[in-house]
Amino acid sequence: MKIWKLSPKEDNGYVRVRAETEARAREIAYQKFVSSKAHKTIHNKDWSKLAWNDKNQVTCELEDDDISNTEGFLDIV
Repeated sequence: MKIWKLSPKEDNGYVRVRAETEARAREIAYQKFVSSKAHKTIHNKDWSKLAWNDKNQVTCELEDDDISNTEGFLDIV
């Protein structure tokens, strides 16, 4: 697996996601913020309106290779 850092262009902060591909990392972020209400309890930023698959709104960079084979949401900063 790889660790991806996704950063909204119009806001400070980022999320880190463990996934095999950038597309899957964006999908996990979308599920975490848009298709659930979890974002309101995890942090004070409202990222529910972001188009997580739009490279003009959210940048995504490969941060690291990871030996874990479990994909998922790591943290919000």
